[in-house]
Amino acid sequence: MKDSEQELTERVNIEAIMQDIRQQVLERKLPSQVDIPIKGENLPPEFYEHLYRAILAQNQLGVKIHVTKSNVAVFGGIIDRFRAMFHQLVIFYVQKLTDQQAEVNQQFLQALSTLSQYLEEQDEL
Repeated sequence: MKDSEQELTERVNIEAIMQDIRQQVLERKLPSQVDIPIKGENLPPEFYEHLYRAILAQNQLGVKIHVTKSNVAVFGGIIDRFRAMFHQLVIFYVQKLTDQQAEVNQQFLQALSTLSQYLEEQDEL
């Protein structure tokens, strides 16, 4: 049984399939997305998997408003509006920090991408 599983694994290159999937996802580029390599010969596949996951996480940064409804019968609407205004104020400032963090993350991802391409080119020489 183990020989047939090994033979199946040799016929199906899982890493090649994952690289194709990653490429298709990354082709749907978002405005702030960094170009990253998705495969290489000299660095482990896990490195490229981490880069891929980081770029996906980078594109999901953001803060959403979440206000629970008040159970107070008479003044519930007023309390809900006050809560919503307060949450919007907090989100405004948190979003500024999130934007700054997104820029830092983008620079790190670009640096990692450049470094991986450089290492791949050096090992080819």
